[in-house]
Amino acid sequence: MTALSPELLQQALDMNRKALDFCDAAIAGCPECLGKDVFEVVRSNLARHNERIRSIHASIGKGANWSQAATTLPNSMGTLETIFKNLATKYPADSAGATKREALSSAVEMITGILTFYEKMLCDVQDPAEEQFIKRMVQEIRGQYVLLNDLSYYYDNPKGWSEKHLA
Repeated sequence: MTALSPELLQQALDMNRKALDFCDAAIAGCPECLGKDVFEVVRSNLARHNERIRSIHASIGKGANWSQAATTLPNSMGTLETIFKNLATKYPADSAGATKREALSSAVEMITGILTFYEKMLCDVQDPAEEQFIKRMVQEIRGQYVLLNDLSYYYDNPKGWSEKHLA
């Protein structure tokens, strides 16, 4: 069995679906603020990530090998540090209340679980195309992790974040 068999690809889809649902709930529950904008970016990136997995899953299910299936992946996500910086400058410095922190903590835990799932897959990978795919998935999910941690740092210390990133 390859590291990302159809069953494991389905598991990845399920995990990502839960993350998308969580982001939808966080967006619906947030007033217009930096947190809502960040969750919208994370949700958009996770949706593209999920579509890539779905495409690979469908191709593999139709008998394609990893080399064939993985060649259809577009390469775009933008630089998430720049995205956060641009979003943060739209709002006055703000620290987060308990509700925002709880949602952010849950999101970080969910993203960490997905990241760990992919990193474990790298240990078993044998096909070079499959390895490239998994590394790309790790990179994309790690980007979401960094984006959420930037928001956390911003909420913990808005002034410190501004001095570090806007100076």
